[in-house]
Amino acid sequence: MSRHRFVHAFETASGPEGQRARERASVDGRDRGGRPVPAFTLRQRGEGLRRVKGALGRLLRPLGLGLFGGVAAYPLLYLGLGGVAIAAFTAHVALFFGALDLWVIVAAMAFVAARDWTVHVPYAPGEPNALDLDPAALGVGARSVVGTVERLEGPSGDTLLVDAWGRSMAPRRVVECDDFLLRPLGEGLPLVVRFESAPLVLGEPSRGAVAMLPLSREGRAELLSDEVHYVALEEGDRVRVHAAAFEEVPRLDHVELGGDVRRARPAPRTDDVNPYRGAGPGPGRLARSTARRPLVLVRLSGDDS
Repeated sequence: MSRHRFVHAFETASGPEGQRARERASVDGRDRGGRPVPAFTLRQRGEGLRRVKGALGRLLRPLGLGLFGGVAAYPLLYLGLGGVAIAAFTAHVALFFGALDLWVIVAAMAFVAARDWTVHVPYAPGEPNALDLDPAALGVGARSVVGTVERLEGPSGDTLLVDAWGRSMAPRRVVECDDFLLRPLGEGLPLVVRFESAPLVLGEPSRGAVAMLPLSREGRAELLSDEVHYVALEEGDRVRVHAAAFEEVPRLDHVELGGDVRRARPAPRTDDVNPYRGAGPGPGRLARSTARRPLVLVRLSGDDS
């Protein structure tokens, strides 16, 4: 179906550069083998415990400072308040060590929980961005553009991109896609979107049987599941692309992508005064999704901008 296929099998351990997955890639019809890629959907368990631990830590600081201050000022307080000073100081000590004991217990539980990792699908029914992923925080939000997806001339399937997640005990992800053109809304040069590694895709998902997906037979087999969540991009969809950087493309009628020359269809004529405006081989830009810097694609609904 598509010129590119990416299969993600997730690792549940922390690597030296953050959480990672193993990607097996077929790009431009050629097997590129396996390579590590960032796994933004890997999450440590025990997030609630870590929040409680942080709150207790913030409480312990003033209690500890007050305890030291109370020891220094205790003689003066006793002379002025008598037995009330003893009761207040005793309550303060009890509160401090009670909070400290609770912090130790919660910290131990959080440490054990943090050693376990789980994979989350980035979108869920009704939640296009279920993990609240921020492209800027992922290091790929430096540049962004909103536009309409168009097909590049050349062989391709009916669907330009399918991002599917198998619903198994250990989720597997399969992305099949073709390079495409993003025609910006308003001003700006057209953007060629090139896939050398799987992008991170966000959007309103669908749920269905794997046999009905617009995937190749090999892609369906890789999911190891009968039912999947998926997002598909068709020609005419509105998409926001987040990238670390854009490259310049001198001519959109001659774009080299993986050794093949692809070309964009001429832009539709927009005025009758100059009938050739927009129809020539103008310049454009190029965004690459790589293993180190995957693109973030956000499929927009009618209410999004």
